[in-house]
Amino acid sequence: MSSSKVILKNLFSLSAAELSSRLLSVVYSIYLARALGVDGFGIFGASKFFTVFFMLFATFGLDAIGTREIAANRDKIKSIVNNILTIRILIAVITYSVLVIVVYFIDKSLTEKLLILIFGLNILTNNTLLNWVFQGVERINIFAIRTILANIFNFLGIIVFVHSPKDIIWSSVVVSGALIINSIWMFLYYIKEYGKFSLSFDFALWKKYLKEGFPIGITFFIIGVYNYQGIVLLGFLSSNYAAGIFSAAFNVLIVTTLLSSIMQTVYYPIFAKYNDKERRKSVMKQFLRLSFSVGTYVPLFLFVFADKVVLLFGRDYSNSILSIKILMISSLFIYYSITFFSPLLAWKYERKVIYANVTALIVNLVSNLVLIPRFSADGAAFSSLLSEISVFIVLSIIFYPIFKTLFLKYYLTYFSFAFVTTLPFLFISLNKYLTIILMIISFVSFIALNFYFKTITFDEIKKLAKK
Repeated sequence: MSSSKVILKNLFSLSAAELSSRLLSVVYSIYLARALGVDGFGIFGASKFFTVFFMLFATFGLDAIGTREIAANRDKIKSIVNNILTIRILIAVITYSVLVIVVYFIDKSLTEKLLILIFGLNILTNNTLLNWVFQGVERINIFAIRTILANIFNFLGIIVFVHSPKDIIWSSVVVSGALIINSIWMFLYYIKEYGKFSLSFDFALWKKYLKEGFPIGITFFIIGVYNYQGIVLLGFLSSNYAAGIFSAAFNVLIVTTLLSSIMQTVYYPIFAKYNDKERRKSVMKQFLRLSFSVGTYVPLFLFVFADKVVLLFGRDYSNSILSIKILMISSLFIYYSITFFSPLLAWKYERKVIYANVTALIVNLVSNLVLIPRFSADGAAFSSLLSEISVFIVLSIIFYPIFKTLFLKYYLTYFSFAFVTTLPFLFISLNKYLTIILMIISFVSFIALNFYFKTITFDEIKKLAKK
């Protein structure tokens, strides 16, 4: 199968899974926001993302290393999986034990502590999840299907068991349970395809994997901290109400950056396969055209219609409008940054990438400590924007000497299309039905401009589909 067809198939599979999952996630987040109330939703978000810090640390970059190793050495899948999964199980057990100790000492209510411990089970679940294996062999449809099914169970569980703020514990049980189901399914499928798993203690390989994985693990850990610490710090420095307001805005950001996670998952093994500059540049152009088109239009679209989007969460969340708009500006920088971030990791520049993320972490932490006490949720949103700007600047400095370009021309082209098809609607105030018509006009106009100026052509679509 040609590289283009593999990319197209994987993009379709993962896009279908992610879109379905994110749609269900958005629906159940909206439902939770209404059922739990602003304070309850704040506790839910702060507890969930507090455990994410531990979960990200526990991955230790080994999923990325596993994908990279399998992509380059498919004949050694069993050895790679046995050793990496053994390491990950050991790290998960140690990390969850540390979480238990930390929870014992933090100043939180019994309910919040129990919530954290239940969400913490995701540390064990995530470290036994074998999606990185199927990513490495470019069979993304395997974990895409299982992701959809797990999220359906998640969605149904939330609807059945969560009806009011008193059901907040059930909300964590359902979310964690769905992830456990997904992990078990994928593990069983792996056994069916490649044979039984067995604990493996090849310490020479362990040393190699841990040494290579550490910079990547630290990178993703730092990214997770500066992405999620706003919600967590709001719970400590402000109030659960503020955390709830920001959680609503943050859920919009998660939807906005949907394509970024899909593209990085699909293109990472492709980047890892190519060593010559010309082939890398060819894949880069595919990558950035997808990233820049969606990554400029969607954030500006949601910036303009933020007041309508927030109504989905309920009128109690109207104070999150400004936070949403700030995070949408942040999203513009996120999409530009991933254009450099993902290939740099695949090309083994992970140690340099750490500099970008350490910078962002410091900027985010300092600005959160300064802004949250004064501006609450909006302060956390602005801190996110500052951190994304800083990571983009440092990644640009790292990337430019390699390719001698930052693809600014491409970005400005797509940004201008997005700008003229969204921002004018910011000054038009209509009822919700006429607003839907404006949204459709905006989207159609953006697509039409791309075809008119041939940044997208029917011939390209046909050729890609036939490959």
